[in-house]
Amino acid sequence: MGQPEKCIVAAVLIVSTLLCAAGAEAVERHNWFIHHHSVGRNIIDLGDIRGMITALNAAVDDSVELWNHDYNHIGLKHPDGVIRAPHYNIPYDTRTTPGMRDLWVEENGARELILENHQLIGFKLGYYACSIETDQELDDIKNDYLQIRDQLDTYLVSHPDRLFFVITPSPLHWRSTTHEEAARARAFCDWLKSPEYLAGHPNLATFDLFDLLAYPPDHPEHPNKLHLDWTNPDLWDDSHPTDAASVMCAGFLFDFMVEIADGIGVAAGPAPAVGPRLLPNSPNPFNPVTWLRFDLPRPAATRLDVYDLSGRLVCSLLDGATLAEGRHEVAWNGRDPGGREVAAGVYVYRLRADGWTAGGRMTLLK
Repeated sequence: MGQPEKCIVAAVLIVSTLLCAAGAEAVERHNWFIHHHSVGRNIIDLGDIRGMITALNAAVDDSVELWNHDYNHIGLKHPDGVIRAPHYNIPYDTRTTPGMRDLWVEENGARELILENHQLIGFKLGYYACSIETDQELDDIKNDYLQIRDQLDTYLVSHPDRLFFVITPSPLHWRSTTHEEAARARAFCDWLKSPEYLAGHPNLATFDLFDLLAYPPDHPEHPNKLHLDWTNPDLWDDSHPTDAASVMCAGFLFDFMVEIADGIGVAAGPAPAVGPRLLPNSPNPFNPVTWLRFDLPRPAATRLDVYDLSGRLVCSLLDGATLAEGRHEVAWNGRDPGGREVAAGVYVYRLRADGWTAGGRMTLLK
């Protein structure tokens, strides 16, 4: 399957519903940039975000392009997916919060090149930022990101069309962290998407990668740690999510970037916690059954549909009936409404509830 076909349905679904925050000034941002390390690289490359962008451009006659900057020794990848010199020579170890703070707060050439060349700008910490041993260290890490936020505020005047987004770190393998450290990591990531951090800062948004990949806080064995579905059983304590996890996260990250790219004021809206919350389906890939899970903060009419990559509706798992507040789990067995098995491949699911839309991708194996 070629790149344009892979995610055309996601582009069409999301563009139709999520392009602008309500009441926000429309600003076109065609040049996207992400600074990341190995986890981010896998999400972009294995998840084929460039293929999704190709499909988006074809679907809506747009010209979006993605640049992404890895470790300096790897460099800057151009929109065609090729790494070319020169790169931005990012001067600090941005896997840590002090390094990320210094990139954005201190005068340096990398920061100026990023600001000059890109309009939608994302940056992701390494998972080392989840090794938070004390409450004081958590406060110090928050302070680093408050300084970053205050610096980004200054660009509302000098670079008013620039929009920034934080990507939270991914959680650690259960063998690489303690319950206490993992709880602090969760607290940090929750704070990054909270009104306390975002409200009143209209050029800043947060993509919560941690929550996509971690067990919930009430998990009996591994609370707030990397979900076992996303760990490699052949590696003892490696915290890099699996290839399947990277593919899953790529879809959510792409949808998020489409949602915020043409709007200012995204962060001024309600915190994600007050709206419905869609969790990744599990297991993924699957055969024969996967579970789609979501939380409703209040009763809501809810639809849950499955599409193939041509945009054809495969089945409706929920048809708009009102569901109660709380956690819901819906199974899909890889069959159409007539009970026939569908072909192996990638499918898109979309949840609509309470005026809110979100989606993801799942892979059916045979």
